[in-house]
Amino acid sequence: MVSSAWQPGDEGVAASGLAVFVEWLRATAIMPDATPDRALAWAAQRTPAFDAAMAAFMGWPDPHTPRIPPRGTHAAVIIGDQTWRYDALPPWITQALASADPIALAVHHVLTHETRPDDRLDWPADADPLLGLGALLIGATLSYPAPPSFMHSLMPE
Repeated sequence: MVSSAWQPGDEGVAASGLAVFVEWLRATAIMPDATPDRALAWAAQRTPAFDAAMAAFMGWPDPHTPRIPPRGTHAAVIIGDQTWRYDALPPWITQALASADPIALAVHHVLTHETRPDDRLDWPADADPLLGLGALLIGATLSYPAPPSFMHSLMPE
């Protein structure tokens, strides 16, 4: 099957996570005629086939088993003057991520908000905590200026 051509509208679109996903869908023949609009519409449907494709794109064994990328001593979470590295994440962070929807987090960070592995996200204290922690699945650093109120419910005494 010959797929129709797709050209990104500008350099920003061409370098986006969404464009990479579209090209991956086309190259793997999962969606040979993928475009950004079609890929986002498919993401909005959240079918098992989409979830499997997104998990494969992210390099996860399945949609329910996300993997935090191996970032070694790279900073993962910064709260005030305390930093947790990727190779030493505390259990309260991994447990919080285990309760999240990894596909929704990947869609949010990769397809709609362009989170990249070397990004540092300054996360507002009143924003969704799991959405922020989802940046760790991409390899980004999540930074809070001070401990947000939700952390008290996640952190051990």
